[in-house]
Amino acid sequence: MKVYEKQLRILKIIEDNIEVFFDLESGGVKTKSRKRDKVVIPRQFYFKLGKEYSGLSLLSLASSVGLENHATVINALKKFESYYETDRYYREEFDEIHRIIELELTKENLDLEQILHDEFVKTVNKKIKDLQGLLENRSKLISNN
Repeated sequence: MKVYEKQLRILKIIEDNIEVFFDLESGGVKTKSRKRDKVVIPRQFYFKLGKEYSGLSLLSLASSVGLENHATVINALKKFESYYETDRYYREEFDEIHRIIELELTKENLDLEQILHDEFVKTVNKKIKDLQGLLENRSKLISNN
C-alpha cells in the first residue's frame, strides 16, 4: 500500500470512529449542515485528528469532506484549540475519541511515521543502487580507454 493510500485509510478510520462516537449517519462529517453538536464538533475532531495522524495538507483534509479550500479547516482548527483549552467536556470527549483512534490505528498498523520512514529508506536505497550502477559504468568506460 502506497503512502497516499495509507493516508486515506487513516482518514477513513478517523471518519468511521467519529461517526460511531457521535452516532452520526455514514458520511456525517461530510454533510453541509452546521449543527454544532451533530456536525461542527465532529468535523473539528476529524480535522484535528486527520492533521495529526495522516500527514495530509489542510487542502487535502478539506477535499476529503467536499470543501473547495482549506479556510474552513483553518477556522475549525482554531476553534478546536480554543474549545479544547476552555471547555472541560469538549476536552474529555476529544481525549476519549483520540484514545480510540490511536488504538484503531495501532490495530491496523498504520503508523504514518513508520510508513514515511520505510518509503524514505526505499527511495534512498534505490538512489544508492542507481549511483552504484553509474559508478560501475563509469569505471568500465575509464578502464576501456
